[in-house]
Formats: sequence, structure tokens, C-alpha cells
Amino acid sequence: MDIQVKNPTVENLASVEFDMSKVLIPASSTDKERTARVVLYVGLSMNSQDSFYANDFVYKGKPLYVEFKVLAGDTADVVAKRVKTNADKYLLFVMGPERILNVTATTTSGETPTGTVKFTGINGY
Repeated sequence: MDIQVKNPTVENLASVEFDMSKVLIPASSTDKERTARVVLYVGLSMNSQDSFYANDFVYKGKPLYVEFKVLAGDTADVVAKRVKTNADKYLLFVMGPERILNVTATTTSGETPTGTVKFTGINGY
């Protein structure tokens, strides 16, 4: 008889990062403000049976939308903070006390402008 031992693998959390400089209003534009939207679809592997993600499709998942305003003169850092604030409110409202995503806004550090928003999953499924 042959016995095999397999060490557990580290959880690989899915993440996506958005550059907010791409949604800024150009100085040459006459627009004063615009509304932008981040659209995410958080899906599960077939190993999880979490009923929160139940839908009428074969693969379980939940669509998430985060809308935010972009005003003329905003920097990518300002927009990134606004997205994080809106996402935190929205996710808290929909999911109750249980979070399914972490949202982080990375702002300018030194001379390197960043202004990005990163959504990271909590669960490896």
C-alpha cells in the first residue's frame, strides 16, 4: 500500500485594479461632471455552495456595480478615494455584516501618481 501526503496549497485570492486617471475629464472638455461605473461579476468555483451567489445560471455569481461622480478638475487620487467610499457603502449595504471584497485606494506617494482602486476577494472560492 502506498500512502501519499499532499501539503495544503495557499489560497489564491482574485483581484482587479483600476486606474482612475482613465476616467478624468480632460481640461479641453466643456463637461463639468460625469458619472462612471465599475462593473464586477464575482463568481464562485463549483466547490462552494454559498447560497448568497445563487442565480439562474449554471455557475454561481453575483454582479456588483459601483457608480461614482467625476468632477472637472478632479485628480485620479480624489476619484480613487470617492470610488472606495462608494464601494464600501455599497458592499456593506448589500452584504450586511459579511464582506466579500476588500477595496483599497492607492493614492500618490511622492512623485509617482497612482490613483488606483483595487478590489480583492476575501474567499479563495
